[in-house]
Amino acid sequence: ANDARLKSDIGQLRTLAEVIYDTMGSQYVSTSNGVEACFNAVTPDATLCGDASTASSVTALKTDMTAAYASSAFDAQALTSSFCIIATMRSGEKVCVDSTGITKSSTTVTCPTATAVCT
Repeated sequence: ANDARLKSDIGQLRTLAEVIYDTMGSQYVSTSNGVEACFNAVTPDATLCGDASTASSVTALKTDMTAAYASSAFDAQALTSSFCIIATMRSGEKVCVDSTGITKSSTTVTCPTATAVCT
């Protein structure tokens, strides 16, 4: 159940990444804000996330992940035109979502900095 909850939360983060993309003029990252800065911040804020509503939604998802896992640990990578988000489930598998619409789950899936897409 907690793995399903994490997959759902990561999927919702993918949707929020698209909101950030639209807010930031068709890009996932800018100089000091965007998907990576917003999602990886201890305390997401409107400056990092593009607006207060998105920051609030990211905070709520991180809180939900903490409730399910005792950790909100996940990693987001972003380039101007791509992003990926990865987290480890209780089963030991990792789940990765990216800007291409892909969702991958396995023990070997990665979210590399160089491409910012699930591999």
